[in-house]
Amino acid sequence: HLQRALRLHQPDNSGEGALRRILDEVELDPSTTPDKYPHELSGGQRQRVNFARALAVNARLIVADEPTSMLDVSIRKSVLALMERLKAERGLSLLYITHDIATAEYLAENTAVMFQGQVVEQGPTSDVVGAPKHSYTQLLRAAVPDPRQRLLAQDRGFSSRAKEVREASAQLVTEMVEQAPGHLIAQH
Repeated sequence: HLQRALRLHQPDNSGEGALRRILDEVELDPSTTPDKYPHELSGGQRQRVNFARALAVNARLIVADEPTSMLDVSIRKSVLALMERLKAERGLSLLYITHDIATAEYLAENTAVMFQGQVVEQGPTSDVVGAPKHSYTQLLRAAVPDPRQRLLAQDRGFSSRAKEVREASAQLVTEMVEQAPGHLIAQH
């Protein structure tokens, strides 16, 4: 897959050396990876191959839909670090789609929170995730486990609040109101 992409999109740079450089750039072993079948790669290695494919075609934008959802925590962190490095070094733009607000906080400069197909809050990640204003974003933030707090067996308060927030957030968005520069909150 990588050699074909290189031949089509970088014909002057499609030799064995280019393949090795791209694999090395996504932190895969260039001496063993090309000989493996997909089923012989781990989930993290497969995600890295996908990033290598994007680099082989000189992509400027990568749409990453839940790229870390099936990875264990240590591999997730290394894939997120790879994405952050590729953004910085290659000037790539990433459209990062996730249900994990904590990883969005790590990776994104700007965040849009959606509920049932509607944007309910958007703006700089530090504002949207760090100081959410919409009740649904606040609910998402509250659902992120805090390792410093003991988990309660049953948190009925959270469950009933979650139901109320979801019902209110499901209403049609009538307008977006700017709370701070670039920080928009849905009005229902």
